[in-house]
Amino acid sequence: MKELVYRFTRSFLCTAFFVLFALMLLPFGSRADSANRRDLFGTGSDYTSILYDSNNGLPTSDANDIVQSSDGFIWIGSYSGLVRYDGTDFHRFDSTTGVTSVYSLYVDSKDRIWIGTNENGVAYYDHGTLFSYGHIEGMTSYSIRTMVEDPD
Repeated sequence: MKELVYRFTRSFLCTAFFVLFALMLLPFGSRADSANRRDLFGTGSDYTSILYDSNNGLPTSDANDIVQSSDGFIWIGSYSGLVRYDGTDFHRFDSTTGVTSVYSLYVDSKDRIWIGTNENGVAYYDHGTLFSYGHIEGMTSYSIRTMVEDPD
């Protein structure tokens, strides 16, 4: 019994010490907050990060590929389709466009977004218009894993 009390007391004290030590590491107040920010890119500006998921705006919880177009949009390819993020809102493209189960994305030299899918071939988004290619257009496979642009 005496050994059981000793183990419990020792475990409790170790836990209490760990919690107090962890609390001392937390920043308090604006001075500590600004001191803990790091300028990773040497631009003199602060940065923040936000984890988006299906609980705070992202319409899906998976992302297979992510690219950014020159107009600043973030494009996310997921199993539930194509998602565009403008810095404030997420927009998921309707599955009736044929763009579903997006596996890969590529931004070409003309700033078109190329979309490789698991089961619907390839498509590209050209400044507001979506074009699709599949078996009818001569594609031999519906599954597109990656894309590159040739020099021509």
